[in-house]
Parts: sequence; C-alpha cells; structure tokens
Amino acid sequence: MKKSFAITTGQIYDQYVDLSKTVHYTSLTQRQVADFISELGTLGIITARVISKGRHGKTREIEVTVSSTELARILQKDELSAEIGQIKMKNQTRIV
Repeated sequence: MKKSFAITTGQIYDQYVDLSKTVHYTSLTQRQVADFISELGTLGIITARVISKGRHGKTREIEVTVSSTELARILQKDELSAEIGQIKMKNQTRIV
C-alpha cells in the first residue's frame, strides 16, 4: 500500500522560506509559490484540494501523486536538491 500524507500550502511555504534562507536564496512571495503549486497540479505531479478552516479561511491540502522513486529520480538531477536533501525539515517532515 502506498503511504501518503497531505501538507498545506502554508506549511510548504514556511518550509520553503526556511530552506531559501539556509541556502542563501531570495524567496518568492507566497502568491508565486501558490501559482507554482497550481502548475504542479496541472502537470499531475500533485493533487491539491481546497479545504475550509472555518473562520480561519481556506487552504489547499496537497498530496504528491508520483511515486517517491520517480520524485527522487527527478530531484537527483537538480544540484540544489542535493544540498536541500541534507537539511532537516521542521517537525521531521520530509517532502520526498
């Protein structure tokens, strides 16, 4: 059985900002990251469903739809991914 977990756009953005600081990159805005997440959904790499948080608004809950093996293969081709892979994520949550 495939293990799956969902992460919200806010959680993704927070980790992205932390990683950007760690590797000394200027981070994108939250809107730019949300647009990128939408593009990944269009490509079928992730699924994103809008969930209501009541009076706290709405967010998207995201799940990766490609296998972890395929995702790892793609990320291994990217130099920055190798550096990022060595960094511990908040709460020990690993994106890959």
